[in-house]
Amino acid sequence: MPTMLLRTTTTTALLLLLLAGCPAPPAPAPPPPPAPPGPVDDDLAAMARSTRGALVWKRGPALANSLSAALVVPVEDLCRELGRFDCVGLAHQVPLGGNDAFVKGQYQPLVEPGATTAVAFDRLALSACSVAVELDRGRPAGFIFRGHALDDVPLDPSDPAVQEGARFVGTELYRRLHGREPREAEQQALLELLTDDEGAGVSGLDFAKLACFAVASTTETLFY
Repeated sequence: MPTMLLRTTTTTALLLLLLAGCPAPPAPAPPPPPAPPGPVDDDLAAMARSTRGALVWKRGPALANSLSAALVVPVEDLCRELGRFDCVGLAHQVPLGGNDAFVKGQYQPLVEPGATTAVAFDRLALSACSVAVELDRGRPAGFIFRGHALDDVPLDPSDPAVQEGARFVGTELYRRLHGREPREAEQQALLELLTDDEGAGVSGLDFAKLACFAVASTTETLFY
C-alpha cells in the first residue's frame, strides 16, 4: 500500500513538472471590430416599427373605394373594360379577391393574391390614374396635378420650375394615396419620369399619368 501511494505521488509530481515546463497556450485573438454602419435613410430611421406581423390584402371593393377617394374619381368610372364592363365587379373580379357563386360557380374567394392579381391591379391603377388626370385637366385650376400644365407640350427636365412642379405632384400623390410624405429617394424616382427612354422630355400630361401610376401601383396600395 505505501508503495502504491509513493508511485502515485511520484507520477503526480512528474506531471506537474511537465505542465510547468510547457509554454502557456496563446491568448485567443480579439474579435474583429464591427463593420462600420452603412448609410441610413433618415426618413426610414424616423419610422416606427410595425406592431402587426401580418399584411391584409385590400380586395376589389376596398381597393376601388381607396383609389376613388384618393384620386377624386367616382367608383363606377375608375375602370371599365371595352367601356362597358366594370373591372372590379365583373371583368377582374376574381383576381382582385372577389368571387361569383351564380355566374362563375365560385363560392369562396382566393385566399391570397393569385398569378394574375398583379396584372389586374396594374390595369385598375392605370385606368384610375388616366381618368383622374383627364378629370383634373377639365377643371379650371386643377385639383391634384397642379404642378404644371396638363398638355402635350414637352417639358424641360433641367428646368428648376419643372422639377419643382414634379415634386409638388409627387407630394400630393403620396399624401392622397398613402397618407404620408414621400421620401427623397421616391421623389428622385418620380423625377426620372420627366424624360423618356431616349432622354427627351415628356409632356406634362404624360408625366402626370406616369407619376400617378407609379405611386398608385405599389404594394403599399394593395396591402395594409
